[in-house]
Amino acid sequence: MDQDKQILLEQYKLYVEMADRVTERRGKFNQYYITLISGILGITTYLLHQDQKELVGVHPAFIIAIASFLTSLISVLWLYQILYSKNLNSAKFQVITEMEKHLPVQGFNKEWELYFLHGEKRFTHLERWIPQIILIISCITFFFSFIVAVG
Repeated sequence: MDQDKQILLEQYKLYVEMADRVTERRGKFNQYYITLISGILGITTYLLHQDQKELVGVHPAFIIAIASFLTSLISVLWLYQILYSKNLNSAKFQVITEMEKHLPVQGFNKEWELYFLHGEKRFTHLERWIPQIILIISCITFFFSFIVAVG
């Protein structure tokens, strides 16, 4: 194998590994956001079950409003993280596809072709539903709890 082909193959391996790492990090970020939102819900539940004497002057609806607001912000950040990772991976996969044109076998390109041939959808579409649903629920909860706390 000549030197140019060897360099291309090494770059190809590196790009495939980097794309895999972005996907792995994306999974870790999803776990992080789920843990963060679960923590907020846990703290909120704890505070709501405390003796009201300890929470002098704090209406329970106000606690729910704050938790809902924080959960909404986290959900928006989570959505942006998913979209950023998706776009970064898409760019990496385009580079990989271009590199494959100069290799004897275009396995990655063929794999995606077969994957979409069977009508599969990208995981990102499903992955975005979770923070979107959480965002909708927390915005509705914030709205109603804020009205109760203020009114």
